[in-house]
Formats: sequence, structure tokens, C-alpha cells
Amino acid sequence: FPVTIMARAGLLMKHIAVVSGLIIILLLVCSASATITTIYASNDGYLQQTSASASWQTLRDGAGSAVYNNPTNPYPVYLSAHASTSGNYIRMNRYIVNFNTSQLSGKTINSATIRLKYYSSVKTLGGQNETTLVGASPASSITFAAGDYDSFGITEFAPRVDFTSLGAGANMNYTFNAAGLAYINTTGNTTFIVMDGDEIDNSFSGTWGASLNRYRDWE
Repeated sequence: FPVTIMARAGLLMKHIAVVSGLIIILLLVCSASATITTIYASNDGYLQQTSASASWQTLRDGAGSAVYNNPTNPYPVYLSAHASTSGNYIRMNRYIVNFNTSQLSGKTINSATIRLKYYSSVKTLGGQNETTLVGASPASSITFAAGDYDSFGITEFAPRVDFTSLGAGANMNYTFNAAGLAYINTTGNTTFIVMDGDEIDNSFSGTWGASLNRYRDWE
């Protein structure tokens, strides 16, 4: 039973025409049928922790200070270094997206892929430029809140995606592992967070530099 789940209803034709606008595809392949069903995500957004000046660890462990629901171009990774204080940073982002996957009730899921359309990035902080897909437990799956920033799980649901050399318009595929397949809720909502791999490793792999950034966004 293959199922295609896409974010943001109404953008399918824009995606086909390669017009700017976020598209996410969650492709679920189940055993019972060869029919493809498309499901649009109910909502998405990015979560942010900001500070006038703080260590990388403080931002990583923060409770969240802002949320942007259904943004035009979300930034799943956005780390910004302080302009003058060595080793300190001012911003860290995570991306959150929810799907109503209840129509998969009774289905056996064999494989799944989330596909995102790469738009741009800055990598002047160096280190590993990887994003990872994990679970999330937001307070509400209807409208996300700043406090959902720290609701991420630590189990990675797919191999990480390295965006060091990706060009605009490239597809970024998160192919689910067994843990990711088991996480899909076939009787309700399934919520994911995409974040910097360093945050799951709990160790910053880059090198601080005044006002340098590591960010990535998608169309």
C-alpha cells in the first residue's frame, strides 16, 4: 500500500512547475496494494532558541523562545555566531511537521521516505553539515508552540542528509529505518523534527567565527 504524504495542500502544481514554495513528501510503501495515496501535512513550522549571547550548549538545551507556524521558507538548521564574543551564539532552529496518518490504519508499512526540496544554505561555521530526522512530542499537533523546541526524540529515523555540496532544487531524501517505520502512528497524527545532526550528537563540530552561520532552508 504505497502512500505519498505531502506538506501544504495546494502546492502540488507549484512543485511540479518548480515554483518556489515548500514541498515535503512522505512516501509510505505498504504491502497490501500498489495504489498511491497523497496526504498533505496538517501543519509545519520552525522552532527557535535565541539569546543575546550564549554557548552552543545553552542554545541546544534551551526550552524554546519562538515559533513560526507554516512559514514560507523554513530553516530546519540555523545556527548564528555572536558578532564578537568568542564561542557564543545567538540563534538555533529546528523544523517540525505533522501528518494525519490515521488513514493508514490496518496497513503494514514496508518502507517510507520523506523528501524535501533543497533551496539554499550557508556553511561558514564548518564542521559536519548534516540534518537528521527524529520524532517529536508537541503539546498540540494543531498549532505548534515555542516550547515544542525541546520535544525532540533522540532516536534517528533515517540516515542523515549531508547538505555540504547540494545545489538549489536538489531532493533531500530521508529513507526510514526500522525505528522510523515503527514510529508512524496509523491511528492518528505523526510528528517529526528535522534538526542539525550536531544537536543529536550533543557536540558542535564546527569552529566559531564572528557572525558566521550554518543554515539550510527549503523551497
